[in-house]
Amino acid sequence: MTGKIFRDAFLLVGAFIIAWLVFSYLSKPVSIPDQFIPDEQTEKLADWIDEQITRNFDRLDDHNWEEALGEIVDRFATSDLVNKVNYEIVVLDNSDVNAFATLGTRIYVFRGLLELIDQHEEIAAVIAHEIAHVELNHVEQKLITEFGIVVLLSVFTGGDLLLTGEVLRAISSGAFSRMKEREADAFALDLMYDTGIDPAYLGIVFRKLKESEPGLSGLNFQIISTHPDINSRIRNAFEFEKSGLEDIPFETPWPGKSSE
Repeated sequence: MTGKIFRDAFLLVGAFIIAWLVFSYLSKPVSIPDQFIPDEQTEKLADWIDEQITRNFDRLDDHNWEEALGEIVDRFATSDLVNKVNYEIVVLDNSDVNAFATLGTRIYVFRGLLELIDQHEEIAAVIAHEIAHVELNHVEQKLITEFGIVVLLSVFTGGDLLLTGEVLRAISSGAFSRMKEREADAFALDLMYDTGIDPAYLGIVFRKLKESEPGLSGLNFQIISTHPDINSRIRNAFEFEKSGLEDIPFETPWPGKSSE
């Protein structure tokens, strides 16, 4: 009798363990391939997105900003962490405080954000974060998840205006998941350290954006929008291990307010 009780208990515990393992496996997020869209199609989509964005926003042609942002991009291109070295920073002449990455290697920065920033290192932190989203394929994964490959590939061949607007909205103002933001933070911190920029500047710019958030208009800055754990992200930046950091100053003057 006692043996039967132990046997039944053992089978019950075994069944529970098996059920728990099955549930844990099924509840894991499905892994997503690193590459969804062929490079040629990605480039076409990136050009189409750029065309739509510049229809809605004027580009800011300012040589001083081009030099300052160009030096930052060139600095990051020296890191082995970056696989795509032909990044282009497009400044949009708009007072909103925003920045976002798209397919391809274009990163869009609004004039309002540049005027909020005080030095190269702060905007470099933002750019490092956006580069992370590109290098980790976050933008592509987000668009594929929301719209599907077939829809995306049909958009730039004559998709309707409503769908076009939704794709642009997802790119310019849709925040990434908390997990992807953490991944981008970690990549940005490593990239900054690797290229002689104190990782604490990511925390500084997060704090500045958090303090200015109540006054933001138009597009919400996707780095901090819908993420209540911003304080922990600030703390992670300040606590990043930076022993041996070789702090390399930038050579171009900081433009401050944009002026031709």
